[in-house]
Amino acid sequence: VYALIFGQAGLLNEDVQDSDDEYYRSLKNEYDYLRYKYQLLPINPKLWNLLRLRPPNFPAMRLAQFSEMLFCVPDIFHELVENSNPGNLYGKTNIIQPHEYWTTHFQFGKITQKHASHIGKEAFNLLIINTIIPLKFTYACFTGDDSMQSECLTLLEALMAESNHITRLFKQYNFQVNSALTSQALLELYSVYCKNHSCHACPIGQYVVTHLK
Repeated sequence: VYALIFGQAGLLNEDVQDSDDEYYRSLKNEYDYLRYKYQLLPINPKLWNLLRLRPPNFPAMRLAQFSEMLFCVPDIFHELVENSNPGNLYGKTNIIQPHEYWTTHFQFGKITQKHASHIGKEAFNLLIINTIIPLKFTYACFTGDDSMQSECLTLLEALMAESNHITRLFKQYNFQVNSALTSQALLELYSVYCKNHSCHACPIGQYVVTHLK
């Protein structure tokens, strides 16, 4: 599983700094076999961006956690979609520890001081908001399950709002950011209208302009 995930991510294509990294070589050898057998095409590793990322969020670290999750929870799609509260999955991910290699590495070939390697609660909450709920909502739309769609929105309302520079900016202007549903709406508002200077097309922008007159 690790070899397939890392290989397809393009992270097993280049030599690492530590030429004695046996773990990396074992993954690379396994992936080379799978790549030849199934005619696989990895993505370009340059697509991964490390700019302004904290080491625990490095792609290799997150992919290691994902690989271990796939191994320990084989029917993960069912777990995510059918579970009324995806947060219950955190109890499993909290005890899922990636290969011990990742307790002393954040990327291949670079040894670090020992650190935790499992997914933290804050990171998992962001995963629920930005990945699990959108996946579940899309599946509900595809299958025509209205109750599951409502369930997703209810779950967003129950989760804490995201805290980032965009939501904090809205708070400065007295927007009530009291749930993940609100923070997601404001992030979409910012992405579609504010970022593109499309105040004239934004209902809020139109309201402000009208009342300024």
